[in-house]
Amino acid sequence: MIVSKKGDAETRPILFSGEMIIGAILVIILFTTMTIFPQTLFASEQCTNQAEWSKFAESLQALDHNNKLESEVLFHNGENPTDCKLVAFSEKRRDNQNIETFYKGTLVPQDTTTVCLCKMDNLVCNAENCYAFETIKEILEPTQTQFSTVGLSGYLPLKMRRDADVLIIDLPLDDLMVKTISYTSKPELSLLDQGIINNLDLDLTFFHGQIPGFMPIVEKQSNAISPSAIPKAGNFPILFNLELGSTLNSESYSIEQFKTNARKIPTSLIRGSKFRITIPATDKSTVSTNEFRFYYNTGTWQNTPLTCEGTDDLICTAETVGFGKEFAISI
Repeated sequence: MIVSKKGDAETRPILFSGEMIIGAILVIILFTTMTIFPQTLFASEQCTNQAEWSKFAESLQALDHNNKLESEVLFHNGENPTDCKLVAFSEKRRDNQNIETFYKGTLVPQDTTTVCLCKMDNLVCNAENCYAFETIKEILEPTQTQFSTVGLSGYLPLKMRRDADVLIIDLPLDDLMVKTISYTSKPELSLLDQGIINNLDLDLTFFHGQIPGFMPIVEKQSNAISPSAIPKAGNFPILFNLELGSTLNSESYSIEQFKTNARKIPTSLIRGSKFRITIPATDKSTVSTNEFRFYYNTGTWQNTPLTCEGTDDLICTAETVGFGKEFAISI
């Protein structure tokens, strides 16, 4: 069959014009649908407890503007991974600073005091909503850690009270979904634990379900000035700083790379810990006692007794409430 070139040329504009008209209609329909039903189109991106935010934000605003000094809200913290969690970021305290927060794709600056409704992904908060305070500088739990509902589920009665520029939020601790993970020192990990504590076991209770494990990163403080709260005698105190690196996605790291690149676990995610440490005979012999204490800084220096066994090297255990980054062993 012979096709007329003239007829073909005349037909193409008609077909092209028809395609443009159909395309335009589809764009109009899509735009209208997005305008009228935005929640339907993007429902999969939202948390199932998104509706909980408004009443919580109203209470925050009333406390922020001094309209109230106390408030109580029943917040549904969700039962599944698509539910969002509340995370606080304080201007004075940066316990949660290792949680990166994005609001609508933009990184939230960490120089303000903020509470966000977060969809958690590892240690990243993809915020559905945030409230930035004007007059409150810290948001704490009674344990003096920064407020977060990560790891909790169900309905939470949140009791909030304002004390000067600090907002205290009580959590129902009995409902904590805890996860205990442990670390045991090994010779090949001496670059991390620095050999400062031999046979170190950390049993840490987190309220964060996405941390598979950790390794401690110890920095000796042999030349540091001892805090006044810690007694001095013989070779004591033994001072050290400690950060916890998450082992998530760290399989390809060398030990040196882990020290630098591992994502550090915020201390606010740690409810408590149990240490098992060794006090060498060379240090023990410099004092005339076998009674030692374990010191840790959670904003103020706390201490707890060490329970020790042995005649030469002492094997000692200590438990902490909360956690810190600065530690010491002394009498």
